[in-house]
Amino acid sequence: MKRQLHTFATLLLLTAPAWGDFDDGQAAYERGDYEAAFVEWLPYAEQGDAHAQHNLGVMYERAFGVPQDYLEAMKWYRLAVDQGFSDARASLNAMYFSGKGVPENSPRR
Repeated sequence: MKRQLHTFATLLLLTAPAWGDFDDGQAAYERGDYEAAFVEWLPYAEQGDAHAQHNLGVMYERAFGVPQDYLEAMKWYRLAVDQGFSDARASLNAMYFSGKGVPENSPRR
């Protein structure tokens, strides 16, 4: 039984994000340390955390701590939208509405 518990605990630790804490990322973001926030949130986003994915989308859209990259922002927003994260849907819709990261429509004739 102890061996099973140890194996379970080890698996839990291995599946947790490798760095930091989501709240540490939030605190860094709020104080304007966007690079630190990115480092904290990236492992969560890569593991499928929709909130972290949305946050990375915002950072790429607004060039907070990373180079502005609308395609990268849309990628992270879409991943979060696929999980039903409504804030990401609103952000993605706003990008489409403003034409960020999407091909320009041909003018009507």
